[in-house]
Amino acid sequence: MRRDPFAAILSEFCNRGSIPASRLKSKKMHLRLQPLVDAGVIVQERSGAGQRWRVLDRDGLYRFSQSQFPSGLEPLAASSFVPRNRSVLYTKDAHGSKSSHLPLFVRGFKNARLTWDDRVLPVASLTAFAGGAGLRLGRDSRWSFQGTVVTVENSEVLFHIETVIPGTCLAVYTGGRISNLLLQWLSSDAMEKAVFIHAGDYDPVGIQDYLRLSEACPGRVSLYMPDNLEELFARYANQKRLEDQSSVLNTLRTCKVRSGKDKDFLKIMHLMDRYNGGLDQEALLTHPEPL
Repeated sequence: MRRDPFAAILSEFCNRGSIPASRLKSKKMHLRLQPLVDAGVIVQERSGAGQRWRVLDRDGLYRFSQSQFPSGLEPLAASSFVPRNRSVLYTKDAHGSKSSHLPLFVRGFKNARLTWDDRVLPVASLTAFAGGAGLRLGRDSRWSFQGTVVTVENSEVLFHIETVIPGTCLAVYTGGRISNLLLQWLSSDAMEKAVFIHAGDYDPVGIQDYLRLSEACPGRVSLYMPDNLEELFARYANQKRLEDQSSVLNTLRTCKVRSGKDKDFLKIMHLMDRYNGGLDQEALLTHPEPL
């Protein structure tokens, strides 16, 4: 876990008793130090030709440090994945950490099943019985599947995926953006015999996920493109999708050189421009009368 720069500053105060003022020029750092200034714990004073911050109340500094970092000022052991409970102990904030596991929901058809050595998860049977199957996906997961996998962004489409895309063998629920942990599994050796269809929103974020999956699994990814897609754009394109995702849209425009041979990508970009909006994938469940 990356060390909070503020923790490093407090640690230096504790160890050295003072810090050159030139080290603490940022407005953000000044705001975080202000409670210590207001309480008279630290003070700015002249030091030679410059200025420095000096500790006046070490007990006050210790109490403040404990309130900000309950588990101490030293960083947690270096790791690309830090459990959220450990992040809470260190920073009182779990949201900036990466989880080492992911609850994953899948639906299967045509006798679909996931295997891991001698373990078998009968996804198709569980889908027929209970609507789907859940599993814990971790960094070390070796669940494998051979066949067509559809990555589905939204739950409403997920529960109708067998009618939306009749050839679906396994549907994987992404619940929005494809997480890095899910992407790691889909692109792993265990899934090397799978091919993918990405079924997400036809908006900048959904198309960016399609490109991410395509880059992770080159040559094995296609985008679901229904025959009436332009008609759906004409009826249901939502301008707010482009406004809310303008930064992602700008990033996609820079991808045109790299993805210039991807006809589906270019078509979605054209449709978003032509109808000035993105399309929620739930539109696939509508059955409009002809225009």
